[in-house]
Amino acid sequence: MVWIGRILLGLLAVLLLLLCMPVRVELLAQPEDPMRCLVCWLFLKIDLLKLKKDKTPKKKEAQSEKKDKEEQKKKTKKKKPAKRKMPLSDLLQIIWELLGASGRGLRLLGRWLKVYRLRLKLVVARGDAAETALAYGRVNAAVYGAYASLGNVLKLCRPDFTITPDFTGTQDQLELDIRLRLLPIQAVGILVQVLVDFLCRMLKNHLAQQKAAKAKPSA
Repeated sequence: MVWIGRILLGLLAVLLLLLCMPVRVELLAQPEDPMRCLVCWLFLKIDLLKLKKDKTPKKKEAQSEKKDKEEQKKKTKKKKPAKRKMPLSDLLQIIWELLGASGRGLRLLGRWLKVYRLRLKLVVARGDAAETALAYGRVNAAVYGAYASLGNVLKLCRPDFTITPDFTGTQDQLELDIRLRLLPIQAVGILVQVLVDFLCRMLKNHLAQQKAAKAKPSA
């Protein structure tokens, strides 16, 4: 029994160590290369944008095969009684409670999610000097305004923004390097917090409905 407890403690220690290894998300863009969104954890590295593109044709084929099978089933089988769907009011109530329960989780996410690299190099070119000047002003306002707004909810590093106008060019050029990290154990904590708040809100509403239902006959 002693060695079983030691094995379990060892497994828990390894699991805790893995959960403390940060997950990094890197959003990279170059003028001549496609945009990449890399998720890195330990020695694993996955490009989410490439993964999505690879799955698109397979998904379409699977959908077409599924439609064919459904049509064949409809022809061979008799119609079954329609399943009872959840009322729209109940569905909206669940969505509303879930949004209300996400407040603490979002605050924790803003506290724990760290943006440790924020680099942007943008050349604004519209083919016309006047349009380029106007676009240059709008881009500056949008970029620095977005940085100020995100700085209120996230931990941002010092930015490296370089925005320049090109009055003779006809095409914008973008170089982007955004990197952020979050510990898996922190992500689990956020999910648990949201789940607990959601269950508490649903239980509170359920008890309030029961109390209202009991009060109606006596009234």
